[in-house]
Amino acid sequence: MWSERKGGLDTRQRILENFAACSSCGYFLASLLALVGNESLDAALTAETGMWIEFEWRRPMAEMLAAYYRWRFHADAERSTGCCPNCLRRVVYERVGEEASLQIERRPGYRT
Repeated sequence: MWSERKGGLDTRQRILENFAACSSCGYFLASLLALVGNESLDAALTAETGMWIEFEWRRPMAEMLAAYYRWRFHADAERSTGCCPNCLRRVVYERVGEEASLQIERRPGYRT
């Protein structure tokens, strides 16, 4: 089981509850789990990334973003930002060279 992380980051359970509080974010996280697997999701949730949860970009994520957040973007862009239409959780797609990532706020409104 997780305990509180250094720097006051949320526990795994709290992060999951924050996602579940919003239907769009809850379904998005469930789809991410199916896509990346439990170990990769746990690694992303425990990483010291401040207010963000970061995932290595995978093509199916574009369809997930469109389905759950109604967010369309061009994967050839260097950076694209959006948010959940319900809870306003911010989402960032970022590409540096050949590598790309998806970053999503641990909880909506988490601005510190």
